Amino acid sequence: RISHILQLSAVEVALNHGHKDQSSFHTRNQKRIYRWAAVFIGIFVLGLTSKWIISSNAERQHEIVAQKGSRTRTILPDGSKVWINAGSRIVYEPNFNAKEREVILYGEAYFDVVKEPARPFIVHAGSINIRVLGTVFNVKSYPDDKTIETTLLKGLVHITTTNPQQAAIYL
Repeated sequence: RISHILQLSAVEVALNHGHKDQSSFHTRNQKRIYRWAAVFIGIFVLGLTSKWIISSNAERQHEIVAQKGSRTRTILPDGSKVWINAGSRIVYEPNFNAKEREVILYGEAYFDVVKEPARPFIVHAGSINIRVLGTVFNVKSYPDDKTIETTLLKGLVHITTTNPQQAAIYL
């Protein structure tokens, strides 16, 4: 009987030892999986962080706003002067001094454009585009208005529309 109890005890010890080996095997595999997961998560977070840093350092569109009740005068990178009427704004890209000088107008502004024949100046206002070389003019293009007005004071402008059924206008 004692011999039988000792045998059962030996079997129990052997079984427990096998479970310990199995559980340590699982524990080692879990640790390995956790390590790899941590490495992948770290790489992912590092990638997102570097993308955010790069995009935050990249130049964004420049926007000049004239608050309601005020007018704003600004000089663009090419030296052109713009007086922005109350409640209006202009937007231009960081590469403004590139092949073409382009601004987007929301509202009303008076432009005194520096003449540079090799680099035309273009104002995008609503559904029209006003192309100039060296000109003084005013553009009124409020989003709520049904009409867009351009008043030419000096020079020449070429007005085109984004609507293909409408013709171009030279003033």
